[in-house]
Amino acid sequence: MRPALGDESRTAEYDVKALAPSVPVLGNIGIWQLRDPDLSARFIALCRALRFDGVTVHLNPAHELAQPEGERDLSGAMDALRRFVDRSPLPVLAKEVGHGFSSESLEQLSRIGLHGLDVAGAGGTNWPLVEAARIPRDDPAHARALDLATRGRDTFSTLLDALPRFPGRIVIAGGGIRCTDDIVKALAMGADLASMAAPFLRSVCRVTGDGHITVDGARADPWMETLSRELRHNIAHTGAASLAELREDEKVTTLE
Repeated sequence: MRPALGDESRTAEYDVKALAPSVPVLGNIGIWQLRDPDLSARFIALCRALRFDGVTVHLNPAHELAQPEGERDLSGAMDALRRFVDRSPLPVLAKEVGHGFSSESLEQLSRIGLHGLDVAGAGGTNWPLVEAARIPRDDPAHARALDLATRGRDTFSTLLDALPRFPGRIVIAGGGIRCTDDIVKALAMGADLASMAAPFLRSVCRVTGDGHITVDGARADPWMETLSRELRHNIAHTGAASLAELREDEKVTTLE
């Protein structure tokens, strides 16, 4: 949302609440920007003007370090996040962007009054790999981005580490969630939600003969219906009649 903070004429690009009136819509900003009190205050004002239900703060150090123009000073971020959460009139969630969280980071975040957390582990979108694709191969930054692309913590191990530290708060399993089996496993482990992007995009995007990508949103509805049906079938296969039952030890074992 930073473009809208620098150019009010772009605010309309983020005015999406009318398209999803019954779905929580969250604003998004990087933790590094929260070190600027004026920018973080304007961000909250923008989210409230757009009638958003909350905000997400993303933590993406590997992505920043892979970007030639990325942030290099990563100091003071956690303190800035704590101040932001204390002042925010909207619920605040923190998320990674595809590298997961270390135990140390999870412990630090658990002591901040966050509304929830998206673990966003490795296995999904790999931003250092995206950066590597835009850096010339003979540039040392290319090798650095490729190295960062191999790092990270997978979603499920991060989730196991996060859940005991965030009791009573929303925990989202994101990063490499590709199918209903992944969703059921995440829910069985205790996640409140599971998130995915690539499967949705593959359902609506097609590459034309000349290499261009076309988007057909009408393809999403039947794909979602199939996903929903498979999800119910997979949960039924465990013998669970509810999410509470799904999280019982013997049901989780059925998924292994």
